[in-house]
Amino acid sequence: MSNVRPAAEASRALLLVPLALVAIVVVALGTIAASSPTLTLAIVGVAVLVVAACLPSWLLPSVSLWLFALLPVGYLIGVPNVVGRFYTPAVVVLLIWLVRLAVTRGRRSFVRSLRWLVPVFAVLLVLSYIGLSPSRSVNWLIVVAIAIALPAALAPAIDDRTSTTLLRSWFVLGIGLSLVAVIESLLQTNPLSPYYSFDQHWALYRVSTTLGHPLMNGTFFSITACLAAFTMTRANGPRGTAFICFAACALAAGLTGSRSGVYALVSGLAVGLLVTLVSGRTSIANKLLGIVLGVVALVVLPALPTIAGRAGSAEGAASSLYRDYVVRLAGRLFLERPIVGYGPGNSAIATAQSGAVLPLENSVLGTLVSGGVIGTAALLVMVVIVIVRVARSGRADGIAAIAAYVVAGAAFPLWESNPAALVAVGLIVIATKASARERQTDEVTASGLRAPGLAEAVRAPRGARPLTTPVAARVR
Repeated sequence: MSNVRPAAEASRALLLVPLALVAIVVVALGTIAASSPTLTLAIVGVAVLVVAACLPSWLLPSVSLWLFALLPVGYLIGVPNVVGRFYTPAVVVLLIWLVRLAVTRGRRSFVRSLRWLVPVFAVLLVLSYIGLSPSRSVNWLIVVAIAIALPAALAPAIDDRTSTTLLRSWFVLGIGLSLVAVIESLLQTNPLSPYYSFDQHWALYRVSTTLGHPLMNGTFFSITACLAAFTMTRANGPRGTAFICFAACALAAGLTGSRSGVYALVSGLAVGLLVTLVSGRTSIANKLLGIVLGVVALVVLPALPTIAGRAGSAEGAASSLYRDYVVRLAGRLFLERPIVGYGPGNSAIATAQSGAVLPLENSVLGTLVSGGVIGTAALLVMVVIVIVRVARSGRADGIAAIAAYVVAGAAFPLWESNPAALVAVGLIVIATKASARERQTDEVTASGLRAPGLAEAVRAPRGARPLTTPVAARVR
């Protein structure tokens, strides 16, 4: 075993190098953006292509995640909308990784996925060209394909190194942004506000970190906390890092003042706990841990001053009334074109043309308005396939994170107006793809067996013949 673990530790140390470089580049670009957004866009484009071409393939999803969080160009001043909302650096890096994966080891998975990719997107393309804005709908569908459909299609070809690296880097990023949120809350100001279009117009201060709007922060912290919570129940997961990440992100979600972020976190924990209880692939102690985390989040988070204060303010009450109005507005728009809708991603245009003063701040209802019955059904087919791919391993972290993402999107036009944010879903699929070794260990943990030498067999290097193969085979 001495010839295996040092290599693993070295690879974890090397992981910090490209992530640190990404952070340095982001800070430098932020400085340039203050004076010349156009020059920043050109530099970002070149930097993205160079990084994606030079870095090893297994690092690219992690780079995409860090770009998603640290360079949300949709909030940079002066950046063209097509880049800020659709083809962000995070989306471009993920696309390059998908192409490299499909060419090297994912050809069979991609060809097999055409059975559902072609019919789903054929239907959605037809709806796009009879909608209000075909160009916007087509761009929206391209981003959906890059961010969700292709990661799900190529999931069987994703290697273990890519998944584990992404998950660990996600926790490091979550802890880092949580610390930024705490510092920002204490200072009551964001040091990055000169470089980003942050706007504090609420009665209580709500943290914005690098992600901009508090609702986007609430979404990120809720899905990250869900990933961390159920990673703690896995036998080979980074439990210590996951625990710190969960506690920090749960606190940061409360500091956003976003009630939807808290609801998303609690809902994600509830869904993940249900998967854990039903799957039987974890011990009773881990199931109790999930229950404790859910109860603590349900009791503590709503009591935080930022959440309780906003809930009891006139501003919070007005926001709640507007949420009720959004439901009625979406119902009226849907009934005008119930079958074909207004075209994928066009709910904002339909809302503006209806004479409504405020936007349709609910991505779930917005999808129903945009796609109608036919488009929503086609998208649901893709959603079911994604959930099946994530749930096939029996892991609860991916299902919990996706549930949190959907609940958060019910509070603002997350993927309808900012489809590049869907890249988070694709990264969840990649990060929670379980390896054969993890499934074997989870089954052993669930059955309560502790076969001598089984852990060593699971950790054996690729290509080596484990000494305890007969025992492992009997357990399985």
